Amino acid sequence: MRQFDIGKIEKEKPEPSKKPKKEAGFLPYLLGLFLGLILVFGILQIQGRQGAKEQPVKETEISEETAQTETTPAPPTPAPTQEEQTPPAPTLDKSKVTISVLNGNGIRGDAYKVKVILEKDGWKVATYGNAASFKYQNTLVYYKEGQEEAGKQVEETLKKSGQVTSLEKSSSLTKYDVQVIVGRK
Repeated sequence: MRQFDIGKIEKEKPEPSKKPKKEAGFLPYLLGLFLGLILVFGILQIQGRQGAKEQPVKETEISEETAQTETTPAPPTPAPTQEEQTPPAPTLDKSKVTISVLNGNGIRGDAYKVKVILEKDGWKVATYGNAASFKYQNTLVYYKEGQEEAGKQVEETLKKSGQVTSLEKSSSLTKYDVQVIVGRK
């Protein structure tokens, strides 16, 4: 039998390489953090847009009693003459008129812009969307039977905002009192 010198064998063993462990560094962590932030902000933007569309605008009401107690009495006015005794024109309750706004020009968001203009003026816009065609040049205001005054006032509101409008009576309107088709001008 052969004898082996263990000391000699141990010396012949190759030493394990002492390569430094490669560390990943901070770049992958920074990239992950950046992508996570983009994802979170994107989700917040989407939720914010949906929340803005769904939340109704609240209006505050002042009761007649509160209005009377907060106002100071006006000085008495002289009695009107016979010519001045015409009854005041009936005021139109804008919140009771239902309006439909349709985009007839194909420019994205135009129906919504007109909806906002009308709502700021006190009108109730029941719905908005796209018209059957995008070939309208001018904005058209249609009113149904008995709603001519509402149609005129809606047209006036749109003219103040720079819309070129025309007013027409419609016999086919049944669901809404007034319908606005937004044109290019």
